[in-house]
Amino acid sequence: MRRFRFFLLVGLGLLTSGPVFAEQPGTERFIKENAPPIREQKEKIYFSSDYETSWVKLGARRINWQLFSNRIAYLRHGIQSPYLQVDQYNRDHNRDTTIDFGSYFRFKNSYGELGTGFGTGVTYIYKFQATAEFAHRIFKNLFLKDRERFLRYVVGDTLISSPGLVYYVGDHYVTADYNIAVTEDRDPAHWVTLKGLYHANDYVNLGMGWAFGERLYDIFPIPASGQQSYLFFTRMDLKPFTKLSTRFVKNMTFQIGYTYGEERPSFASQSLSFGLSLTF
Repeated sequence: MRRFRFFLLVGLGLLTSGPVFAEQPGTERFIKENAPPIREQKEKIYFSSDYETSWVKLGARRINWQLFSNRIAYLRHGIQSPYLQVDQYNRDHNRDTTIDFGSYFRFKNSYGELGTGFGTGVTYIYKFQATAEFAHRIFKNLFLKDRERFLRYVVGDTLISSPGLVYYVGDHYVTADYNIAVTEDRDPAHWVTLKGLYHANDYVNLGMGWAFGERLYDIFPIPASGQQSYLFFTRMDLKPFTKLSTRFVKNMTFQIGYTYGEERPSFASQSLSFGLSLTF
């Protein structure tokens, strides 16, 4: 009887186009984002392109997900860094696209972000999102921060609150967040995020992070207590080592990353990502 109920649940999850895959693209993407640097930067144009492919176990099925992301930003000296980002998600042959834009703001003892965006051809990603984040220095290089995200899906609205701390040591940082997602007509979900970046030298950056709690992927439309999840990711940024590189090559950075996650009752995913960024 238990086995019958489990396969019935899996079947209903696969046939329901609403909550299935609903929060996963936004939540996992948010977890893996880097904290904005607090140091001053020279004016330049920044472009990045990333491709991620995931091998997914969903009940008894084995499927593939992809994400193709492009971002252009103007790193303006001093205060403002506007950006535009276009993401295309492919979940088992269902394609959704999001277009997001906003800006980071930097001040002497604080920084923040304001952003918004929308989805096109929406199946499982958000129809609309708005983001606001603010961080303030409370002691030397320790910042207290809070991020609020509102997401409107076909099946309802979600508000994600993420208070936390960020500690900078030169070009390195560590951050810890407590997250709560309040979703329309569903119970709240809670999770914790820990991550950091190690700046090894001018050529290598190493990033790593963990998240554990409820509804990190939100695959099956069941109570949050039945969706215990964890996620681990790591990423390496590499600049060309050769001293003979042209100025164009020296402004390149290559990225490679790996992510593994699981969620009850029957979901697992591992992914590889590859990226290239340029500054002008």
